[in-house]
Amino acid sequence: MHILNDRYVDPKTINASALPKELAARLGDLYQRFYNEALHEFDYLACEHSQEFARYLQTVEGLTAFHPKQLTDHNTRLAFWLNLYNGLAIHDIIHNNIGDSINSCKTFFTKNGYQLAEGVYSLDDIEHGILRNNHPKYASLLLPLSKDHPGRKHCLPDIDPRIHAALFCGTRSCPDLRVFHPDTIDAELDAITRLYLANNVFFEPDTATLNLPQKFHWYRDDFGSKKQMLALICKNHSKPEVRYGIQETSDKLKIHHINHDWRLNQSSSLR
Repeated sequence: MHILNDRYVDPKTINASALPKELAARLGDLYQRFYNEALHEFDYLACEHSQEFARYLQTVEGLTAFHPKQLTDHNTRLAFWLNLYNGLAIHDIIHNNIGDSINSCKTFFTKNGYQLAEGVYSLDDIEHGILRNNHPKYASLLLPLSKDHPGRKHCLPDIDPRIHAALFCGTRSCPDLRVFHPDTIDAELDAITRLYLANNVFFEPDTATLNLPQKFHWYRDDFGSKKQMLALICKNHSKPEVRYGIQETSDKLKIHHINHDWRLNQSSSLR
């Protein structure tokens, strides 16, 4: 695996305990400067050569001295790994000089990673290893983290389906970019879930069809039973016609999964 934060940093100069907050702050700077929430676009070219990205790189270089065992509670761990994933995705896109589509780089989720004090983590390692309790990704039988990977000790015990509305991978179909904080992460995950559902889940009354993002098919077990999945949508969807449609059609409800759009969500000016 290619390590993206491999520049040597003297561990004596790093306040490792402050790095999770520093990571959130630096990712927040990228969000504020380069992410257009209204258009779900990110200006990767401008980001690459910015002072904000330079400061972000300094922070992730310090992660080589950070041990995940310093994350002492569930909310702190969840916020850290979500922020690390979202930052690594942006870094990965810039490093690989992704053009039109994430699919142009077949190893996007596996080849590049961040070095922490006790191991290296790719996007797949974080998503499927840590956040999904080492469950295989779609269409795979392989465990993301091998039995000797140090990350096995840090897997979150329960899969929170809201993570699927929180992981930003730079595609047009992926969730909006957000930064997460331990003290408010439950409310932040609820908010991003409501936004993701409002933008991506639609009901067609003429055919009693509920249109869902493809990840509801890929990771259907993460959402529980069909009844549990529909309950999550009804609880969080902002549009009454969707909630009413689900409740009224009941057993007649058809499910259609919308193909994921892997095109890069680069700013319009760069297309």
